Amino acid sequence: MEGHSHHRAGPPSVQEPTFHVHSVGLYLWVLIRLVVLMVLTVVLAQVHFPDIDFRFFILHGTMINNLVAMAIAVTKGLLVMLFFMGYKYATKLTKLWAAAGFVGFALIFLVFGDYATRKYEPTPRWTGDPGSAMMRSIKESRTDEEFRALPRGER
Repeated sequence: MEGHSHHRAGPPSVQEPTFHVHSVGLYLWVLIRLVVLMVLTVVLAQVHFPDIDFRFFILHGTMINNLVAMAIAVTKGLLVMLFFMGYKYATKLTKLWAAAGFVGFALIFLVFGDYATRKYEPTPRWTGDPGSAMMRSIKESRTDEEFRALPRGER
């Protein structure tokens, strides 16, 4: 027999074991859809989508290609999570923790994306290399000795 057992919450005396039996046909159904989505990903990666001109911004074809690829990837991930990992029959708390994991993962990518897109601007007094940063103000254009000679209010 195939499947996995679940138990209801509570003390052992009131737990009722349940058993979800998954047929081989269900696994084949999911496998066929995963293969079709994989082929679709490869085929659509070769398609050059045209740019779409909205009045306030242009959606480039490469961005459309990326959005389509990500939508297919999310669909494949959901199929794996629901059927192979058993989230379809899991408790609400298990589903909540799975969703929280993806929210946390998305936040990590947002932070890394923000960090990666910032311009590197070393400060002369921090790096010890006064020629490595563009001089952006009078204070930064002074040498360390000139800066230390300034009254505290002008630093």
